[in-house]
Amino acid sequence: MTLLIVLTFVIRVTLFSQPCLPEGIVFTFQQQIDDFQSNYPGCTEIEGDVKIAGDDVTNLIGLNILTSIEGNFRID
Repeated sequence: MTLLIVLTFVIRVTLFSQPCLPEGIVFTFQQQIDDFQSNYPGCTEIEGDVKIAGDDVTNLIGLNILTSIEGNFRID
């Protein structure tokens, strides 16, 4: 029974996880982060690098759907 529950969870995560942005992305404005989920629906795994730069960025809540970043993650 436990194995069935674990397999169900793994299959659900696999089905709903969607890699995107192999070239990476740079966020320079808070609005870009806030709009991430609507601009990239279903994107949970960024394949490329992520850079956050700019005095306008105050929080990363818009990126809370991400489960992984396969490239480098940098905040300037």
